Amino acid sequence: MGVDLHVHTTVSDGTVNPTECIKRAVSLGLEAISITDHDTVEGLEEATQEALKHPGFTFIPGIELSSDYFGTEVHILGYYIDYKEKGLRDFIQEMKLDREERSKKIIKKLNALGINIIYEDLKNNRKGCTIGRAHIAQRIVKLGYATNIQSAFDKYLIKGQLAYVPRNKITPVQAIEVINQARGLPVLAHPIFLEDKNQITNVLGQGFIGVEVEYPNQSKKFKSWLKLKAQEMELIATGGSDFHGDLKETQLGESTVEFSVVKDLQKLKGERNNAIFKKD
Repeated sequence: MGVDLHVHTTVSDGTVNPTECIKRAVSLGLEAISITDHDTVEGLEEATQEALKHPGFTFIPGIELSSDYFGTEVHILGYYIDYKEKGLRDFIQEMKLDREERSKKIIKKLNALGINIIYEDLKNNRKGCTIGRAHIAQRIVKLGYATNIQSAFDKYLIKGQLAYVPRNKITPVQAIEVINQARGLPVLAHPIFLEDKNQITNVLGQGFIGVEVEYPNQSKKFKSWLKLKAQEMELIATGGSDFHGDLKETQLGESTVEFSVVKDLQKLKGERNNAIFKKD
């Protein structure tokens, strides 16, 4: 039992489709999950319809946005978003075009290194999906230029390597504004990847309502500090596996939180909706 609030599907860079993610979650006995694909909401309607077939199971529509905080990449989870909201859709479309252009530039650099990857082939194999670095890394491994996904990133795709291409950057505040506009709840994802505790504290002050405390491979000491920080800043302590299917060793439901966290999110969502209704 438990709740996994960080799940990716084939719609972004996972290997399990939205319907199957719901089915797996139910079979594992999870009480709820949130699908939080990168910069897209295209799998949320499919997941919503599948979740309706399983009474007692809760599905939370979500998203994960990337931002930049003075040179540090910061990922932001948005829970209970209105995934049909026009402003969010327009923003996602801009991000999609940017990601596609970035992928084409990366592939061009890889071609110059003698690695024969064709963008159209990747696109045809992942219909309806925006091609990103994870898909390119998969092809690098398949062609034998790296032993696994991580080594493909380390050899070619991360900052400082020959095929790296920077992406257009937005700030955490801008990403939070997009989520707020879609009536969602912004939560800081995997703070373990930020530089230090001071930076985490500063980032959390940008307008988050929660922070991801439960996450794979985080030490008990760090999680204890995060829990105290969440209490101090009156934030909801969330958590999830960051499940990507076969792309990562982490399994669905590996890191979970209690269902009470979902209730806390639902309560805050209701309070915010009431405030907006009164304002309107």
